[in-house]
Amino acid sequence: MSTHPIRIHCVTLPVDDLKRSITFYREGLGMKADDVPEGADHLPLLLPGGLYLVLTLRSDFTSFTQLAGRTDAPKGTVGCILSFFTANRNEVDTLLQSAAASGGTVSGPAVERDWGYGGFVADPDGHLWEILFNPHFATES
Repeated sequence: MSTHPIRIHCVTLPVDDLKRSITFYREGLGMKADDVPEGADHLPLLLPGGLYLVLTLRSDFTSFTQLAGRTDAPKGTVGCILSFFTANRNEVDTLLQSAAASGGTVSGPAVERDWGYGGFVADPDGHLWEILFNPHFATES
């Protein structure tokens, strides 16, 4: 058994169009992202805390899932929910609006639930994000 604490270092998402996806993540969710180099098949985004979000072309992603003897989920299906915690309720609404304006599909207005105030948005490739404010999980702006 490892004596190191378990920590996620990288999340890799398959995408059909790197440039379109970067527009969503940069302009829709406010992540820092470089421009996509010509001919690139992936682009890593370094998030606060040292987590990498790697966007990779679906064909490249499939080659990795095949190495593990698995198939990847078809576009538009949900294999996981990625959550983004905000500093306040207003930031939830603002991010949902900018995500929709940048190619995302919002599932409806944010609502209050048992676990906080939030809503859902799918990126251009159908990956589902929850934008959530809960004072117990709030982050600095």
